[in-house]
Amino acid sequence: MKRGELSSALRFALLAALSAIVAVVALEPLVGPARARALFALALLPPAGLRFAGSFGARARVAFGLGVTSCALWLAHFPWPYVALPLAGAFGVTRALCVGRHRPAQALALEVVLLGAGLLLGALCHGGSTLSFGLSVWAFFLVQAAHALAGPADATHAPIDPFERARDQALELLDRDPG
Repeated sequence: MKRGELSSALRFALLAALSAIVAVVALEPLVGPARARALFALALLPPAGLRFAGSFGARARVAFGLGVTSCALWLAHFPWPYVALPLAGAFGVTRALCVGRHRPAQALALEVVLLGAGLLLGALCHGGSTLSFGLSVWAFFLVQAAHALAGPADATHAPIDPFERARDQALELLDRDPG
């Protein structure tokens, strides 16, 4: 576990909650409370997923995939409570594919547990007010921060970045004895 990863996840949870309150206050008079919450969640999905992509190419793929998912759900006009499950599923699949710490079955089990617990705690915190919506967003991402505590990286299943491989090869060439 990296301490920086945990602190970054906790900061993201706090910023997501504060931005949820601001966004819902701004959007609620225009589109109503349920649609304002759904629009915020749809807009939050791509930035939340980008946090796990390591390289520029991975970030582009994640941004495109989660952006298309958000747009498709936006076109479906799901109200707030019903859009949470597909968004959480897209978030979990993205994290499992990008982080690559565990074997696929372990990653799936971890995602199911963390997403289920996050959705449950978020639902328990959610009420009718804007503040309770912000609290539920914070609770969801607080549970997701536990992903950093999930154990050591599995080097046999970690994706290999081509730039890292080229860097390692260059350093190996430089470290060779010229004799």
